[in-house]
Amino acid sequence: MSKTVIAIDPVTRLEGHLKVEVQVEDGKVADAWITGGMFRGFEAILRGRNPRDASQIVQRICGVCPVAHATASSLAIEAVCGVEVPENGRIARNLMLAGNYLQSNILHFYHLGGQDYFHGPDTVPFIPRYRNPDLRLSEEQNTLAMDEYIEALEVRQVCHQLVALFGGRMPHLQGILGGGAAQIPDRETILEYAARMKQVRKFVENRYLPLVYTIASRYMDMFEMAHGYKNALCVGVFPLAKKGEQFFNAGAYINGRDKPFDGNCILEDVRYSWFEPAPSGTPLQKSESNPQVDKEGAYSFIKAPLYAGSKSARWRACGSTTSRFRPLANGSLPICSASARRRSAR
Repeated sequence: MSKTVIAIDPVTRLEGHLKVEVQVEDGKVADAWITGGMFRGFEAILRGRNPRDASQIVQRICGVCPVAHATASSLAIEAVCGVEVPENGRIARNLMLAGNYLQSNILHFYHLGGQDYFHGPDTVPFIPRYRNPDLRLSEEQNTLAMDEYIEALEVRQVCHQLVALFGGRMPHLQGILGGGAAQIPDRETILEYAARMKQVRKFVENRYLPLVYTIASRYMDMFEMAHGYKNALCVGVFPLAKKGEQFFNAGAYINGRDKPFDGNCILEDVRYSWFEPAPSGTPLQKSESNPQVDKEGAYSFIKAPLYAGSKSARWRACGSTTSRFRPLANGSLPICSASARRRSAR
């Protein structure tokens, strides 16, 4: 039996630090380890601080999607304080988050994932590339994709401007805080936003989506591969005028069925993480993030998220693809995505 361990370190084209090791036996993946090598420590940074600092601090989690972190921290503060966001604050927040959503998706498709499907010229930053890339687009289609790659850089700048119009700047905006939004919208700002959004929408409809469908048509076999757990969560986003309603409703998709989302069902497993030991399936609200780098058997600063929403499958998620999956007594399910199914293609 032949056994090979393949290590990719660092994994590029993502936000953060990641290492992947894959053990291959007789041409098949037998085991795998995904290592997050950086201790972020945001829980420790926030501890003891004024809660109003949170929306600025947590945005440093990610320079690509800081608006989501600012929104989440502000929602938490409002829940604790019993604060209702005024109508203009709700709308302004939605507009800022929408701009960041668009930028993030365009970034992922063209400038991160896209290089697996089309290639640029033989010059930096497009080289070095994979030795034998699986590129299936025609020369004409590849040229079109690269033209859009360049155009997408400018469109992403426009998306940043959408956020900055109400948020003051992007990344790490200043316009979202507990209680609402910092800027009072005026006619000029609203018109500027509408004009820029029209430009982005035109690109998405006439460039982005047609290329997505073109690439998908060339890689139909990929739809039968790497399905993962087929479990997904959406916590809900873009609140509407009627209280409790959202444009993307919260929900859980488990074993092919839609179920209501319950935040109390989000659990953590740190048995293979460089954190102090905790019972498997610790509720998120009771979790701790105290590092322990000499912990036996641990190999990552990444925690394994779980969702205790079904008794039909009893598996844990801990960075291994095969042999390390063992039943969980609490009936928890691994979470494969924090996104709604509408965004699963991302």
